[in-house]
Amino acid sequence: MNRKTSAIAALVLAAAAGAAAAHNNNQSLYAQADAAAMALTGMVANPSSVTINGRGGLYYSRNVQVTNYGPGFASNLNASLVHQYGNVGWLSTGSDTCTGATLAVGGSCNVQITFDAGCPKAGATVSNLVVTSTSMATLTVQVVGNTAAGICQ
Repeated sequence: MNRKTSAIAALVLAAAAGAAAAHNNNQSLYAQADAAAMALTGMVANPSSVTINGRGGLYYSRNVQVTNYGPGFASNLNASLVHQYGNVGWLSTGSDTCTGATLAVGGSCNVQITFDAGCPKAGATVSNLVVTSTSMATLTVQVVGNTAAGICQ
């Protein structure tokens, strides 16, 4: 082999080695992504907690999406708010497509949380959105409602 041919052969081998290393790195990244996706199991809420800051005299709402990551169906769902502390009745559920639903893997439903920041209310209230299923572990989402004194619409 002459020098030119040797140099070209060395470049081809280096490129092949680089391609193999890149392939191995991509395989590793795919494996990490698959492991992260598989780590999500059961019912998962988005967002995982809710804080609503309001002014007195107004109503506010936020949606919580519940997704089933399996394995299997999430059957006979029931969504409810369980009061923890603060002013009872400020937080409630509105539109609810979860209660009574059965979710296949990848399926989702929504629960609307409403906050009544009526006047002259002031302070905070905390509840938990609790989603139960006959076939999955219970999902709990903390919900906080805050309103300031003397700020009324």
